[in-house]
Amino acid sequence: MEEIYSIRFIKDTSTLRNQLLKNNKMNSDIEMKDPFPSFVVEFLANKYVKKPMIDQHALDILISTDYFKTNSKEIKIFSKFLNEEYDTDDLIFFLFVRSCIEKEMKIMFIEKAKEEIKLQQYEDKEKIDTELYLNIKTCFRSKLIILFNHHK
Repeated sequence: MEEIYSIRFIKDTSTLRNQLLKNNKMNSDIEMKDPFPSFVVEFLANKYVKKPMIDQHALDILISTDYFKTNSKEIKIFSKFLNEEYDTDDLIFFLFVRSCIEKEMKIMFIEKAKEEIKLQQYEDKEKIDTELYLNIKTCFRSKLIILFNHHK
């Protein structure tokens, strides 16, 4: 999930940057309408290449998200992007906020996810706190930084 989000964010920021450069030259509207489910299939095709592996991983993602979405907020959100309950604009905003949190808290969600997978091997995983919390001071400071950068 985190790998998919990270690759999508890199792709979207690259696309946005290219469109902004073109926009300055041609004064056209910026459009980013690559549906998330199509991107996930593209991601799997690039990662696994062979069709049986792509199909198996796609099916695993669908079944897993459907099964675990009631137990996990993160998976529920991912599921809503897959089902397109949240649109591309929502995804772009979500990925931007996710990136801001990573920068502000100096963490990488991919690394955090890998650590959580390792923790699943232990029986007492429930005793280990893997939740992520932001305090109001950090959020407020981040908002000021974003506003400052926006006005530059």
